[in-house]
Amino acid sequence: GLRTYAELFRLRIGPLIMHRFDEGFVAERPRGPLRAVAFAELKDARLIDHHGADGDMVLLLMVHWDGTAWACLAPSPAEALVEMGHAAEARREKLPRYEVNELLRKTPPWTGRKQTW
Repeated sequence: GLRTYAELFRLRIGPLIMHRFDEGFVAERPRGPLRAVAFAELKDARLIDHHGADGDMVLLLMVHWDGTAWACLAPSPAEALVEMGHAAEARREKLPRYEVNELLRKTPPWTGRKQTW
């Protein structure tokens, strides 16, 4: 039941949209909150190349000091995602698919609420 509620909540608030600026980015939900983040305030940033079920993929994982995380996944070459990763000084690495799936499973979607769901 909790998973169904989570999916319905994500559908209600809409997809995550990110706007990149020189010093950081703004993450927003079309029918929800927004959050501005300076790249200097990120605890960790990783650009991960892997081969997924849909072919070659790029994952940008950015973690803020308060534990908020953004996981953005796109088909390779994903120039916009790679550009944002470089701006955030993300380290680039290649991981097997099962490790990427585990990272995505552990990273809750940003909803703007204190609690994930």
